[in-house]
Amino acid sequence: MKPEFLDENFLDFEWINVPEVKFIDTQITEKTKALIIIKDSDLTSNAKILLSKILQSIGIDLANEAALVLLGADDRLQTSQFTHKKESLLCLVMGVDKSQMSMQIEYKINQAFTLSKIKYLFTYDLKSLENSVEYKKELWAALKAL
Repeated sequence: MKPEFLDENFLDFEWINVPEVKFIDTQITEKTKALIIIKDSDLTSNAKILLSKILQSIGIDLANEAALVLLGADDRLQTSQFTHKKESLLCLVMGVDKSQMSMQIEYKINQAFTLSKIKYLFTYDLKSLENSVEYKKELWAALKAL
């Protein structure tokens, strides 16, 4: 709906709803080695245990060295919010689509790539990892290659 103050002196713009953007700058500290981005609906108590084990396998403590971002279905994350915070950071994206991260890139599941000094690894959501030995093996191979 166009606001009433618009008249013939204003350009006729299309009005759209912009999705909420999560701001995460405060979560990244000097101790942060990994940024974990997951869907908020995926974080169950079992999934949190699995996530902790995944990070431990590469020497990262979930409680002290990782920042966790939970995205709702309609949330969007601007990667520029954290690319300037650290010289080196692992960004583990679990079950979140690149469009939710405002990224227009092509990637393959479990194949890491570096962009603006941030190492990204897109992988399966935690629930899928919990239920599939094959998915766990794929992720482990990708993590070892880091």
